[in-house]
This record gives sequence, C-alpha cells and structure tokens, in this order.
Amino acid sequence: MLFLLLFAAPLHAAEDAAQLYSAGIEKANVGEYTEAIELLQRALQQQPDDPEAILFELGRLSFYLDDCSSVEDYLVSFKDLSDDEELEHYADGLIDTCGDVRSSSRYSLDVVGGFQYDTNVIVEPSNPVDRDDKNDLRTLIYLTGGAEVFDVDGIKLSADYSLYQSLHVKLVEYNIQNHKLGAVLDFNMSDTIKPSVSYTFDYTRLEYENYSGVHNVSADVVIAGGADQSTELMYEWRNAKYSDSEIYPTNSERSGYRHTFGARRNINSDDYYWGVFLKTAWERAKERYWSNHMYGAGADINYPLKEDVNLSAEAKYERRDYDGVFPGTSRSRLDSMYEGSVELTYMLSDRYAVTLSNVSTINDSNVAGFDYNRNITSLFISAGVL
Repeated sequence: MLFLLLFAAPLHAAEDAAQLYSAGIEKANVGEYTEAIELLQRALQQQPDDPEAILFELGRLSFYLDDCSSVEDYLVSFKDLSDDEELEHYADGLIDTCGDVRSSSRYSLDVVGGFQYDTNVIVEPSNPVDRDDKNDLRTLIYLTGGAEVFDVDGIKLSADYSLYQSLHVKLVEYNIQNHKLGAVLDFNMSDTIKPSVSYTFDYTRLEYENYSGVHNVSADVVIAGGADQSTELMYEWRNAKYSDSEIYPTNSERSGYRHTFGARRNINSDDYYWGVFLKTAWERAKERYWSNHMYGAGADINYPLKEDVNLSAEAKYERRDYDGVFPGTSRSRLDSMYEGSVELTYMLSDRYAVTLSNVSTINDSNVAGFDYNRNITSLFISAGVL
C-alpha cells in the first residue's frame, strides 16, 4: 500500500505536498479524521523529500479510527526514516495499543483569546437594539474541552463543554457569558454513509442577567461521493426559553421551538476546498409576530496559501418571513440578511495559530429598528493544550 502511495502518482511541486499536509492537519484539528487522511495520502503521493511528518500523522489518525493495519504500516515506515527517538517511542505505543478497548477517555482542551471591534454590538442578528452608541471594542476568551467516552466497532460517543466570555470597553451591559454542554454519537461503520446524532444545552447570561437557555437535538448524515466529494444532510430541533432583562424587556416573547433542515455539498481539489449549502427553518414563538419561516443559501471556500497560511471565505443569504403583524406597525416583518466573511490563519505550530478575520452583515428589514449594518474585525490567538 505504501509503495503505491509513494510511487504511483507523478511528481508535483513540493509546495503542493506542503499545502495538502497543512490542510490535512486543519481537518484533523477539528476531528474530521477521514478527510484528513485523504488529504495526507495525497500529500504522500507528491513524493516529498521528507515524508516522515506525513507518515507519522497518517499513523496517528489511523489509530483514532482503529485501523490497526494502517497504523502499523505507516508508523513502521516512519520509524525507518526518523531519527527522533521520542516520536519513535510514541509510535511504538500506538502500534502496541491499537485495537484495545481503552478504559480511559481521550481528552482535548483548546483555548482561544483575542480582541474584536464591533461597529454594531448586538446579541443575536435577528434581535438588534436601536440605540445611539453602537460600536465598541471587546476582549474575549473561548475555552473548549472534550472527551471521547468510547469508540468501539465504529461507534463513538464523545462529550464536550465550552465557555465563552466577552468583556466590552464601553457597553459592559453587553458582556456575554455562554456555557454549552453537549454529546455526539458517531456511526463510522461505513466509508460511504456516516450518520451522527447530537444533543447540546446552551445557556447564556447577559452581564448579570439570564438571557436564554436552549436545547438542541440534531441528526446528520454524510454521504461520500468519491475521494474528493461528499453530501451532508442535516436536521435540527431547537427549543429556546428566553428571559426578560433590562435591555430586552420583552425577550420572553421569543421563546419557542424551531425545526431546521439543510443540505451541503463539499468538493475538494488539489488546491482548494469548497462547499455550497441550502437550509430552511420553521420557528414558532410565544408571540406570533416572532414566529417565522427562514430560507437560506451560501457558499464557502478554504484555500491554503502556503504550508502554514490558510485563507477561508464565506458568503450567505437568509430571508425570514414573520407571521403576525409586528406591534406598532400595520405589516408582518420581512428580513433579508446578507453576510460575508474572510479569515486568514497563520499556523505558528501544530498547536498554536493566529487568526485575523472580518465579518460584514447587512440586515434589510421592512420594520424600523431591525434594519442595520454590522462589521466585526477580530484578532485571535488559539492554543491546543491537549
């Protein structure tokens, strides 16, 4: 197998292998191990001068998928080329323990910190506040931790928790603290069809007041369409309870449930990775004028500029038709939201990265107070602790 990977493909520029390796590492960092392996295998096909790092990552990711034959294949080849005794010892441990039902969970911990300049500070895009002082600078910290509870015969259960905290310079009443607790059950028993189900509870406080508590249950199916394409189908049920506050005195009127259906098409090429998506949702709120039907569409692209620099961009459109006549008007509310974003990430190492991003939003509404423009510029530093 390794012989075919190393010598079956024609020779390409070394930069191609570096780009594929970088993209594979990014996929691995977000848990998309199968996609990461595909990219790393293509990197190996480019016949790089120093394939040790690629072989090591292929062996490590194969271990996570309990593909013990590939673990041994890749890591033995890695050891033949490596002069790093510490990594060779680690590789031996992966080979020796692959296939065991491990009693202890595998853990992850990531930390993101940085700054944002927001030209129109709001909590949720569909519920802005009309006020004179709109712009502000904020710092934020975002912690995410996870544990793999078990992974047996292609069925994996994982749990995760995240904490988000923002601190504004002027608009301190918009300081947000968000807690999210969830679990995901993946079924990786087929290379063609991969379903998963998940549950999350999302709790948000706005400065010192309760803002919302949200339950989400979702189902997702990824259907492979070849080595470079896949289709993703999703459904989400959401039940939200909002609390009234000084800033949002009628917030509880928005409490209710929502059904969302979506589809996404992913396409990978040698140089970039892109996707298109469609979604629709039916939301029913306590007060009818907050109930709505949403239609959305968008596209995104991920382009590795070089080995340690990645560029991504997204554009999307959402239309919301609200049911009842909005108070103080003679019409039902209708919103059209346009959003575009661009993000540049520099990988300082496998664990550390710096990200610069910008998100621009235009919400066009027929009801005064919901018509707004917003621009958020962000600078983040992220670290993979575990």
